Parts: sequence; C-alpha cells; structure tokens
Amino acid sequence: MKKHILLLFIILGGEYCAQDVHFAQSTFVPQLINPATIGVFNGWERVSLSNRKQWLGIDNSYMTSQFSFDMNLLKNDNGKQTSYLGLGLSFFNDIAGEGQFGINQLNLSISGIIPIAENQTVSAAIQVGGVQRSGKISNLSWGNQFNGSGFDPTINANESGANSSFFHEDFGAGVYYNYNGQNNTLARNEISNIYAGAAFFHVTQPRLKYGNGNEDKLDPKFVLHSGAQVDIPKTQWAAAGSVVFMNQGPSQLLLLNAMMKARLKNGTKYTYGKTVRDRLQIADNINKIETWYLSEITDTNNNKINFFYQKDKGTITPTAITYANQIFKILFTYEPIYNKNQFNQE
Repeated sequence: MKKHILLLFIILGGEYCAQDVHFAQSTFVPQLINPATIGVFNGWERVSLSNRKQWLGIDNSYMTSQFSFDMNLLKNDNGKQTSYLGLGLSFFNDIAGEGQFGINQLNLSISGIIPIAENQTVSAAIQVGGVQRSGKISNLSWGNQFNGSGFDPTINANESGANSSFFHEDFGAGVYYNYNGQNNTLARNEISNIYAGAAFFHVTQPRLKYGNGNEDKLDPKFVLHSGAQVDIPKTQWAAAGSVVFMNQGPSQLLLLNAMMKARLKNGTKYTYGKTVRDRLQIADNINKIETWYLSEITDTNNNKINFFYQKDKGTITPTAITYANQIFKILFTYEPIYNKNQFNQE
C-alpha cells in the first residue's frame, strides 16, 4: 500500500454564517463534499475518520466527528476500464454550546462510475440520509435573567420550550470528473491527478422544529470543488491543492487547501513461488525449496504481470509473461543447441 506523510498544509478561508458543518481539510472528507466521489479511488475500500474541536480554551466549544466508508462494486480487477458502482456510508456528529445543540446524521450513498477516455471517469451519485437534531434549551441563559451582577438561572425567563429533539430526512446528489494518470505506471513512480465536481444538498429543504411551534427551513447547499496533484520531477515529493466553494442561503464559504507529500513506498507487490511450477526443490529433499521464482507483480490498481515456467530435470525455464488478464502475452520457445565438435568426431 502506498503511504504518504503530510508535511505541509495551508488553509485559507472566508466564512459568513455557514449553516452546515464542514472540515477545513476537505480532501480527507470527500463524502461530505460530494457523494459522487464514492468509489473513485485506487483500491477497493476506503475509510476516513476525523475529529475537530474549536476554541479549546472555552468550555462547551464546538466539536465535530465524522466516520465514512466506501467501496467499489463490480469493478474489473484485470486492469481494464469498465463501468462499475460505488457504495458509501457516512456518519457525523456535531455538538455545540451550553445548549448542547447537536446533530447526528447517517447517510447512505450510491454512485455510478463510467470511463470516458483512458484514465478518465465521470460519476454521478445520490445520497439519502437521516438526521436527529437535539438541544437543551433549558440550559440557555436569557437577557431577562441578568440581575445586575450576573445571570441568575432561578429567574423565570418566560421562554417556551425545554429540551427539544426531532428527526428529519435529507437528500443530496452530485457529479464528479476524475483524471488519474497513475493507471499507466505499474511501479507508481508518477502521480498526476485532476478532478472537479458539483454537489447539491438538502434538496427537500427539511424543516427545523426547535421550540414549541417554531419552524425554520434548512437552506439547500450548492458545492463546487476542484483540485490537482502532481509529482515534482526527480524527487519523492508531490504537490497537491484544492479549492472548495459552498453556497447555502445567504452564506458562502471558500476553502483553499495546499499540501506537500513524500512517498515512502511505490505500492507494487511482488509474489514469489505462487504455484508448484514457480518453486525449485532441493534434489535430495523435495520438502525444502532451493529457489522461489517470481510469479506475479501487482500494482495498487490491481494490474498484474504474471510469469509462467516449466520444469525439466531440475531446471526451471520461463514459458510466458502475460499482462492484463493474459490479453497481452510474451511466449518463449526453446530449440536444442548442438555441439559442433560432437558432429566432427562422429
């Protein structure tokens, strides 16, 4: 598995009364940005876990946690580009202030990924979610509880509502374009990735019902995002950046992210002695292996090069090398070599 170390992260943002939770490191929470990113990655499964706490020196500060999981369905494992599905599950919890206003939201998303050219895909997704919102209004302090020197919670604030909790559904959708230049490089020594997408959340504008008889609509949210990652030539470094713009009612949010990555491993897997034909036993003890021959090379996209051998009188020789589920082959044939001196003597 390819590993990276995050060495530098820069965030520039402007925010005005944002209504939805968000993470500044948006590249690590793709499902919260766009459900169409589900299933668009190298590999088969992906897990993300994040936690954010604001204003650490203040009691009852904002704290947000999220967990997401997505996987590929019906994806071809022989290196061919074919259409497939993505399935994703995400959960986040947000709680804030003395009123402990909180959100618990569970989302289920499904995406369809279609190749449009070499190393390029487009995807579309729908998201269905269930949201539990709650708050302890009785914990709040009101202006008419100020007694001249401080707030007195024993003074009746004459405010309606105590503890409030309600459930509502939520729906979203998105589209996504992805170019991944890694697919052509078996050893994964080059990184080139460009992507862009758009998403729409709170399609039905669910009603928020805090208090007795008080309702408010949750504004729909529109998201535009794009980014790229490119290797720095002749180094193990890669540079990546992204931009995210969100609009929700009267609120706008702009996030500019940049990071540097260092590659520790190229992600290529080598398998030796996979079959009996790939192993040479010691002549006087067949239970001991003298030599393990290379059987298979697999990259992070599950592209494979397979090696085949034949045994003859204690000698192993290659017979074929195949790639892309044996679509491309190199075959070896052998002819006997005669000694000219042997013919002259006869």
